[in-house]
Amino acid sequence: MDPATASSLHDEFFGENVREEAELDALARVLPDMRRCIDVGANIGQYAVHANRFMCDGEIVAVEANPALIPLLEESLTRAGEEEANGNRFRVLNRAAHRESGQTIDLHLGASPTTSSVAPIGDSNETVQVETLCLDDLFEPEGATLIKIDVEGAEYAVVEGATRWLESKHAMIFIELHCWGDRSTGRYPHHVLAYLAKRGYAAEKVGTHFLFSPAAPGPCRAGVWRHTPLLLLKEFIYRFFPRAVPVIEGWMGRGVAG
Repeated sequence: MDPATASSLHDEFFGENVREEAELDALARVLPDMRRCIDVGANIGQYAVHANRFMCDGEIVAVEANPALIPLLEESLTRAGEEEANGNRFRVLNRAAHRESGQTIDLHLGASPTTSSVAPIGDSNETVQVETLCLDDLFEPEGATLIKIDVEGAEYAVVEGATRWLESKHAMIFIELHCWGDRSTGRYPHHVLAYLAKRGYAAEKVGTHFLFSPAAPGPCRAGVWRHTPLLLLKEFIYRFFPRAVPVIEGWMGRGVAG
């Protein structure tokens, strides 16, 4: 990646007009209680760096599938450790989180250097091969853990690979549900919501993301009923009326894509 592009990306994610500021601010209330943060779809490290500001003596694992972003991600975490010496340990993995480990699959590259997914995205016709990683194979599910997921439509495959984490109730899941989903498997955001609710997680909408926490059955069912209708509407628009998306986004505001 050329230096100009790298500098532009750094400004985009760490500059004054930071992306997803509301989502980052919301995490400030849960991160101090975490012993570990697993950042899936870490990009160049925005959430991992944010976790380092609020966690102490913990572990921050950044999982990023796109090999072109790994040098920038490592640079971001090195700088974060120098600026906020909170005793956290960093680990970077160039893998695609998925339902199984050890497979080699295609990563679809989008028009933006920070957009990629194992799910088909837009008109992308460029791919690179990456190795998969199942979150259940990464750690024993113990200790308060935040799992942040931003994988451009492949969310269902990631949560399928975190079954032991979900059963343990040690994890909170902070996830952006991209309404175009994964057309290759027929899994969309409402499937993710139902999957997590069935395993005892209630959903709280936070900006363009959802924060899933272990809860009693009542709140879990309520979350499904509360959030599914809008998710289905967004999925319908993206699947059958993609040209209307810019108009709908202008009408509904930020968050239609998420």
